[in-house]
Amino acid sequence: MFKNSLLAKILSIVIGITIIGFSILIYKVISQEKKSLLEERRKTSELMAQPLLHTIYKDMLDERADMTRYLVEGMKTVKGTERVQVIRSNGIEEAFQDFKTLKAVEKEYGDLKPEWTAGHPNKEDNVAKGIGDTKFKEAVRFFNEGKKEGIYYIEESEGKRLFTYLTPVEFRPKCKACHTTAAGARGVLMISTSLEDMYASLSAGRTRWIMYGLFTVLGIGILLTFLVRGVITKPIEETAHMLKEIAEGSGDLTKRLKVASKDEVGMLGRWFNKFVEGMQNMVKGIFATSSQVLSASQAIKQSSEGIHSSAQTQLQAVEETSSSIEEMAASIKTVADDAEELLKATDGASASSLEMSASISEVAENTEKLAVSVDLTASAINEIAASLKQVAVHVNTLLGETEQVVSAITEVNSAIKEIGAHSKEEANLAEKVVEVVTDRVAIVNKSSKNIERIIEDVTKTSSIMSRLGERSKEINSIINVINEIADTTNLLALNAAILAAQAGEHGKGFAVVAEQVKNLAKRTAASTKEIGGLIEQVQTDVTSAVSSVELSTSKLINETMLFAKGENEALTSIANSSKASLDMARKIERATEEQTKGIGQVTDGTHKINTMVEEIKKAADEQSRASEEISHATENMKDITWKVKQSTGEQSKEGKHIAQVIADVAQMMQEITKAMKEQKIASERIVHAIETIRKKSEENLTLTAGLDKTVSNLDSQSISLNEKVGSFKV
Repeated sequence: MFKNSLLAKILSIVIGITIIGFSILIYKVISQEKKSLLEERRKTSELMAQPLLHTIYKDMLDERADMTRYLVEGMKTVKGTERVQVIRSNGIEEAFQDFKTLKAVEKEYGDLKPEWTAGHPNKEDNVAKGIGDTKFKEAVRFFNEGKKEGIYYIEESEGKRLFTYLTPVEFRPKCKACHTTAAGARGVLMISTSLEDMYASLSAGRTRWIMYGLFTVLGIGILLTFLVRGVITKPIEETAHMLKEIAEGSGDLTKRLKVASKDEVGMLGRWFNKFVEGMQNMVKGIFATSSQVLSASQAIKQSSEGIHSSAQTQLQAVEETSSSIEEMAASIKTVADDAEELLKATDGASASSLEMSASISEVAENTEKLAVSVDLTASAINEIAASLKQVAVHVNTLLGETEQVVSAITEVNSAIKEIGAHSKEEANLAEKVVEVVTDRVAIVNKSSKNIERIIEDVTKTSSIMSRLGERSKEINSIINVINEIADTTNLLALNAAILAAQAGEHGKGFAVVAEQVKNLAKRTAASTKEIGGLIEQVQTDVTSAVSSVELSTSKLINETMLFAKGENEALTSIANSSKASLDMARKIERATEEQTKGIGQVTDGTHKINTMVEEIKKAADEQSRASEEISHATENMKDITWKVKQSTGEQSKEGKHIAQVIADVAQMMQEITKAMKEQKIASERIVHAIETIRKKSEENLTLTAGLDKTVSNLDSQSISLNEKVGSFKV
């Protein structure tokens, strides 16, 4: 209970602030004392270092390094001194502990003095202590840069806290006698003293100050407890006690607090007395009013009971009237719904009759259109039949033309074979043959439709024939060249014979060869003349055949343009080169072979054309028969269409009459439905009014019941209020 009291809170705040302030004070005092002790230790170390440095300079100049070593060792025995070292400028080795410098002196100046080595430790592993600390390394760098101020820091070594003071051993001019280093300091003097006694003194002082603080806080707490209890907490406790009695309903409103002070606590007491006085007057008024309320609530209770009884009677009468009106409204609604359904059915029948009439009219119109279409179809079919007959006539003509083409091509083929035999005989006489590049004609793509295939094959045949004519012209040019070569050869043979005759006996063999060459030239000229005659005959036949085929193709394209289309592709490339008459003979042979192949292709194409023309003739005959059957069927269709047209006209008249009758019935049903809707709306209004009256009656009944409860509650509260107010002493 005490920890939650105002006194405990005030004491906690005051004691807490006191402890914090005292802790800050102790920290400041201890810190200042520590700072003073460290400054004192620095001065002491500096005082120790100055005479030691002076002795080092003097003994080293007197060449008595042993005296410096003894002095350093003696300083280590001073109480509280942990380390006294002279460390070389490299920051690692301790001076006077090995022969490193002595050996350099011995090497430079000769034998060493006995006193220099007497009692010398000569450590093999000469490493100074405390050189691993980063602050020491920074100090060595600082001194090597030429700085002369002493440096101190606190370090921990082997569980002890040490105060280490560092000062440089300067490199003076006379040091050059034994030492060669001239940069920076010659070494560092380190004096480390223990700080354990200082920290023990600081700890004892801190403990002493803490005890002073605890006693001070305890005294302040006791004194503050009596002061706060008498001045603050006691008056507040009296006020809280009186307020508790009033809140619990058993307080004495005639009592008042005694107020002596004029501070905030005194103001609280005075205003509390004012509050009690006002509450005393209010309780007196409430007591008088509660008696009046009790009397009024009893009178209201009697009135509410009468109102409740009247409301129940009114509700029963309204419910009986409401049930009767609802039955009547249900009957009217049923009749109205039936009338609406009948009206919907009538509207549907009227719409259906109108749609039926419209459909019949539309059927009649479509029938008339159908009759016209049938007439047009019949005319078109007759025209198609006439066209098919004409196509059949043209096909017969085409069949005759193709037969003529076949016979012409057969004659051309025979002539080409004869040319081939002569050219082959001429080629056998040659001794050297140079191969020439040839390519043959490729015939591409057969069309899907027979007419297109016919036109394409005929065009291809015409193209091949034209090429044969061109090849014949090329052969003529080659023959001309051969004739020229033969003439030249004949002249050369004559010249050779003349030269052989002039040579006498030695030229006989050459004369025989010249005679053979002359005979060969004559035979070549005779063969070329025969080949030329055959080529001219072939050209004449090919030209005639090409004219016949082109004429037939032109007629076929002009008369059957709607049935066929095609494309003729023929790619040919022949590279000819001539260097000698023997090469020309080989080319003649190959040209005749190609012509023979071309004639074979033309013959095959012509036979295909003939076959296709026969198939077209059969198809045309079948189409002609089918067109006659279609014409007969269209005549029957015309009769049936005329009969349908008459029937749909009669149906259209009857449908219009039915639609008129149904429209009259629909109009009468609309009037009946309108009257029933008005009755339905009126009945719904009556039902709504009765329902409103019934709800209001129920609300009145509920309100009277609530009023009874409220009056009863008011009566109870009035009695309770009198009892509670009576508990106060006023």
